[in-house]
Amino acid sequence: MKIKEKGATALLFMFLLTALLSGPALFAQGSKNENIRVPSEALKPAYTKEYFDNNLKDFKAWLESLAQLPAKGQEFKAKARDFGEISTGRVSLHLTNMRSVATNPDLEEVTKLPRSWYVQIYNSALRLQSAERTLVGMKVFCVEEDYQKARRVWVSAVAETLSIIAKPPKKLSAEELEVIAAENRERRKKEYIQQYKAKLAKEKAAGKKRSDKKKRASRETEEK
Repeated sequence: MKIKEKGATALLFMFLLTALLSGPALFAQGSKNENIRVPSEALKPAYTKEYFDNNLKDFKAWLESLAQLPAKGQEFKAKARDFGEISTGRVSLHLTNMRSVATNPDLEEVTKLPRSWYVQIYNSALRLQSAERTLVGMKVFCVEEDYQKARRVWVSAVAETLSIIAKPPKKLSAEELEVIAAENRERRKKEYIQQYKAKLAKEKAAGKKRSDKKKRASRETEEK
């Protein structure tokens, strides 16, 4: 999921697009040639750097709290309450949150770091799922051989993921960020217009429903 190379022509186009979208507001063509005013706020990122940093920080802290597991399965079973975070629901929750970060369209523009790093973190941690299923079962009925296999996978996945987190990549270049920001503003513009049209359609349908109701009431009155 690395940023694709763009030719000089495409890059120039994106720079021009950036300039066009940098004003206080953008007017876009809607249905029936009407102008839809897109507020400048709608063109800004919906997420902050703090949001992404805090999510990654929480994910890192969660991994660190489970970096080591008991050497023996019976010990793990006896201390099952200490490993409540190793459950289908909790592991799935943390991985889902990390996946949301890695796939967020505002990620690169806000953090100025390549998406590929976040994807690598998520993919590395994904191995925890296979170990989690076995470890959850070990809390009830422990088979030492199965526990040791799951333990190796878990500990290895945690260590590898923490290693990736510990080595942030080089920030994206100014040119790459300009292109990304322009593409995001274009996306937000389209999303705003789509939502605006959907709202108008909903209001129109509601208005028609009220009008039809009044007409029926009027006919019923006349018939009386």
